[in-house]
Amino acid sequence: MLWACGVTEFLLPVECSATARIKQRPEDFVVVEVDPTGARTDAADYRLPHAAASLSVDTGPRNTSASAAASASAATAVLPDGDGDGDADGDVTGLLTPDDGLTEVTSESLLATFGSKHEAIVHYASGAMEADSEASAREYLFGVLNLKRERQRLHRALKNAFPYLRTETRRVPSLCGPSETLDFHVLAMYDTDYLLLAHLLGEGPADAVEAWSNAVPRSNTFCITVNFPPETTKETRCTFHKMVFRRYPGLVCRVTNGQVTLKASLTRHQGKRARDGVDGASSGLFTHLVVRKRNLDVMEMRLLLAEHFGVPDTAVCTAGLKDKCAVTYQRCSVPLFGQHHPKPRPQAGESVRLVWPSDPSSYTEILQCSGPCSTPVGMGQLSGNYFSVRLVDVRGMTPRTLTQRLQQIESTGFLNYFGQQRFSERVQSTKDHVGVHLMAGRWAAAVSTIMSCVPGLYALFPERMEARYVPANARDALCVVRALQRLHRTQHASPATPLSADDVRSCTTHWQQLCHDALLAVPYNIRLLWVNAAQSLIFNLMLSKLRRTGSVAGAVDVLPLPAYQVKIEETLRPVFEQTLTELELLASDVLEQKKVLGVP
Repeated sequence: MLWACGVTEFLLPVECSATARIKQRPEDFVVVEVDPTGARTDAADYRLPHAAASLSVDTGPRNTSASAAASASAATAVLPDGDGDGDADGDVTGLLTPDDGLTEVTSESLLATFGSKHEAIVHYASGAMEADSEASAREYLFGVLNLKRERQRLHRALKNAFPYLRTETRRVPSLCGPSETLDFHVLAMYDTDYLLLAHLLGEGPADAVEAWSNAVPRSNTFCITVNFPPETTKETRCTFHKMVFRRYPGLVCRVTNGQVTLKASLTRHQGKRARDGVDGASSGLFTHLVVRKRNLDVMEMRLLLAEHFGVPDTAVCTAGLKDKCAVTYQRCSVPLFGQHHPKPRPQAGESVRLVWPSDPSSYTEILQCSGPCSTPVGMGQLSGNYFSVRLVDVRGMTPRTLTQRLQQIESTGFLNYFGQQRFSERVQSTKDHVGVHLMAGRWAAAVSTIMSCVPGLYALFPERMEARYVPANARDALCVVRALQRLHRTQHASPATPLSADDVRSCTTHWQQLCHDALLAVPYNIRLLWVNAAQSLIFNLMLSKLRRTGSVAGAVDVLPLPAYQVKIEETLRPVFEQTLTELELLASDVLEQKKVLGVP
């Protein structure tokens, strides 16, 4: 398995092998965040700052996906609706009427670009929008609006007339002013949250939810009950719940026997009102926290903290990701709205425990809360992590030998490879990685690799291209087969040129296109894992080659995670090119693709 992940060399000689079990329970693996000052966050005398100043973040190369994302970010900054302010005036005269409605010309242009509300909902419900990346990413440029109030006027007018659309503001270098001047470009695009709501609940209930959300003040008695469509999948219901929690913090969502109830929640409603500037504007301050989580991933921890403090889960910030099957100590931050948070805060020597609903043994404990801070906790704002690992049932090595090995590691260090959890457990060789095929545009090979968990099934396509032939626990394969089946039926079926087994065996253009469209229809988070795994594989292979040639000492500090526009040092170029040749990739596949199957 290690070889399949690109790990072939070690600093210490491996004359004898030993085995042990780890992570039998979360307490066997303890992760402690070390803050930017070098202090451990689990120390008995650790104290959060009363006021946090902005901290500089090292932007040097790191073997993490976060640094790859930072390296790959373009000069264009995307802002939420209405964020930012420019110095130059914006003009909405040609877009809005005197009473702040969209002009007839603007409305006609939007209809021509996006279609009517009903057409958009039908298109979304059919799955065609998810499969057609160009259609889902359709945009309409309103123009340059550098005044925030003008952008807000346009946003309100758009939502009133076209609730299935949203605005997005992008900062781009100005063509008219100095080189450092930025213009605010405002675009319209599909609001997929609204389309999901309308698809599952219907246009009427969706409009009612939007009207309640935009009302000032909001009604505390709002409640609607609607049945989900019978064909709604578990994945779609999960996406719906997350969307409601994120977009409508004032609503509580409950589902019983396929019937969904959306009801106003007083606590979450007040939190949302504070964020919207109703009954007191946001203070622009943050509360920093020290938390201890047990057997939760970071997203689950964010959900618990968000519900506790009445903020969106996206507003909960962390300095880094931490393992799930572990006990972790780390810093977080949440926005501070108004004078007080709506929930109790830990007193000295006490903690507040937030329990995961379906598993009381999984929880997050708030150990400390800081005073108001001017900045949130930022990704990468930490000195490192301290790990404590308990080995159980050690075989093949005496305690004395194990102690000697640990002392060698302490004095010599170790090669910081990406571990097996970064990759699929089924991967058998460096040629098996889905993300590598995606980078090279080998769509059929990627599908074949994904389907390898069901031996022989790929060879029986399209006859057995159905989800019932795939085990329920094979998540990636299920997603791909369902997408293949749906797209073949709705878009690629042709009586004149039906898909055949020969198409699959010969990898014809017809089959390659269907595979591409099906892979693109897989949820983004899964595609992201595939691409990140491929980047990690290249990193591991390069590190192993450097160790083999004895040049690892000087190169490790500048070894980057390869991604779009990442610079490869000249000293690393030969190893980089050897690695790509081994994986049958080109440098342009890795460094010049802004997006790989929609993943930046």
